[in-house]
Amino acid sequence: MKKHFLHRIIIITISMLLYSSSLFGIDGKGSVMSNSVNRTFNYHAPGSNVAPNLPVVIIMHGDGGTGAGIKAGTGFDAVSDAKNFLAVYPDAINGDWNRYADDVPGDACTGSDNPNDDVKFISDLIDYLCSTYQININKVYATGHSAGGFMAYNLAIQLTNKIAAFAPVSATLCGDDKFMGAALAVNPPIPIYHIHGDADRDSNGVDYPDKDLTANYEWPLSFFSAANCKQDSYYASTQIVGGVIQHTYCSAPKPIYLVQIKGMGHVWPNFAGYNAEEAIVSFFLSFSLQLTSSCSTNSIADQNQSEIFSIKSISSGQFEISSSESINNLKVFDVLGNEIAFSSLQNNLFQLQNAVPGIYIIKATNDAKDVFVKKIIVQ
Repeated sequence: MKKHFLHRIIIITISMLLYSSSLFGIDGKGSVMSNSVNRTFNYHAPGSNVAPNLPVVIIMHGDGGTGAGIKAGTGFDAVSDAKNFLAVYPDAINGDWNRYADDVPGDACTGSDNPNDDVKFISDLIDYLCSTYQININKVYATGHSAGGFMAYNLAIQLTNKIAAFAPVSATLCGDDKFMGAALAVNPPIPIYHIHGDADRDSNGVDYPDKDLTANYEWPLSFFSAANCKQDSYYASTQIVGGVIQHTYCSAPKPIYLVQIKGMGHVWPNFAGYNAEEAIVSFFLSFSLQLTSSCSTNSIADQNQSEIFSIKSISSGQFEISSSESINNLKVFDVLGNEIAFSSLQNNLFQLQNAVPGIYIIKATNDAKDVFVKKIIVQ
């Protein structure tokens, strides 16, 4: 009887171990070629394999860090298992993100002459994840701490055609004013969930945005709020838990939040009663893009795409227009407002002449005098 009972215990224990192992998720490493450079990343997926159609959260490390380091130092793996998404931790070259939002090499934010195009790297990484793991391309999100948060803000300017929402932590936005303003003018409303400790100061990190604790214009929250809901100098405050306050700069059509953590310096949030990773992911999963294109690096995914007028990339610098009505006037501008030469529109195709990689704005008019403004990207 005892032997039989012990045998049952062993079987049950082994079964439980096998069942539990399928819940813990898997970890892996990968690489993708971007600008002829082999770029690397770590990842964590729930379950025993990388299932298709998973949302993706891209988590970027701070200066001098690594993807493996922020993976180990945050709790996104556990939240990945609980909420069923692919957590991806890319590596900057030599630990340094090229985070300045403009269209030229180098990082004017730090003064380094860094030629790495990290916006293109993240774009290429998303394409790789799609082709390799068949991710849900409408649910890709970006967060990061410190320099990684700067990079998240850069992506909120330059990669809104592939990323649905952004959560910078202990960070701010650096970039060329004209470039950022022109890009934001044609971007769709962008959801931002910014977390910051109010004890963070320039001497040991990045200044908390609202240093005077008064609802004035605060960079960069007000910059995005003005674009989203025409409100740039007001916020409403709600206490999440004691010591954690959410300031709402804009609630519709896409929210802009600043989460203040009292007394926290330049560290990843670890505050009793508030799980930053869970809060970020819950915020993210409320938003989706409306993409119909494939994951090809040449595809132009337009969040504002309509049946009346849309543009897609055919090859580098060549684009096809789809319109239910004839287009009688077409102009192309760079992000500084300069008109760019292009081949005439024939069979709904046009080619930018000598176009360098970057963001361009299309302004088109149809026979009914409707005006359409679209963003395209030459890679």
